[in-house]
Amino acid sequence: MIFTPGALLAKQFDMIFLGNHWYAPLQDLLAAVSAEEAIRRPSQGGHTIYELLHHLMYSAEEATRRLRGLPEQWDESRSWVETPASLTAEAWSESIERYAEVRRTFRETAVSLGDEAFLLGANPERPAPYDLVQNLLHHEAFHAGQIAYVRRLHGREPIL
Repeated sequence: MIFTPGALLAKQFDMIFLGNHWYAPLQDLLAAVSAEEAIRRPSQGGHTIYELLHHLMYSAEEATRRLRGLPEQWDESRSWVETPASLTAEAWSESIERYAEVRRTFRETAVSLGDEAFLLGANPERPAPYDLVQNLLHHEAFHAGQIAYVRRLHGREPIL
């Protein structure tokens, strides 16, 4: 079996979101969160699951822009949205679906670059595509762990 950069990255995308045998897939974690839980701030402080999801969404959108060769537009104030006072189940479901679509677009954009593009070195103004994708994957896994932890702080059983 030949391992190419694109194939390895695609596999990692799928492991984080769709599943693997080491930890709960992000897709399952999000599906197990109710709208009420999504906006409940942990009593210990920190981000709500709603905020974490929207931060992941914004990060994936920005990374997609960069992979497409567009200039960086990172705006920290847009990276972390404010949790609404109330949230319907429908609105929460739409947020999850939108995130799944944003991440699917990022995955498709990354894989479509082709293996040779991943192997190109970075220029001084932007990281190499491979590094950008790896950074986003690690970022996503980190926040998936936070979502799992916040669920536990809310008294929910772990998802395996």
